[in-house]
Amino acid sequence: MDRERALDMLTRLVEVPTQNPPGEGCEECAGLLADWLRSAGLRVREVRVPNSDPPRVIVVGEAGSGRPLYLHGHYDVVPGSPEQFVALSLIHI
Repeated sequence: MDRERALDMLTRLVEVPTQNPPGEGCEECAGLLADWLRSAGLRVREVRVPNSDPPRVIVVGEAGSGRPLYLHGHYDVVPGSPEQFVALSLIHI
C-alpha cells in the first residue's frame, strides 16, 4: 500500500465520530474498513452482533486458503482534548 492511500484511509477513519460513550458510528466505521479490505482484493463479510445497542459490526476479511491472520481492535474512542494530539506534519510516517 502506498503512503497516500494509507493516509487517505486513516483520514477517513478518524473523521467518523465513534466517541464512546455513547458508541455510535461503529457501523459507518466498519463499512469503511470493509470497503477498504474489498478494494485490496479480500472476500469480506460484515457480521452484525445480535442485540447490540448501539449496533456493532464485526468485519471479516479473507484471502487465499492458508492460515488465518487475526487482527483485533476497537472502532470507538474515548473523549480527548486537543492538547493530547501532535500534528501529523511533526510525525514521520
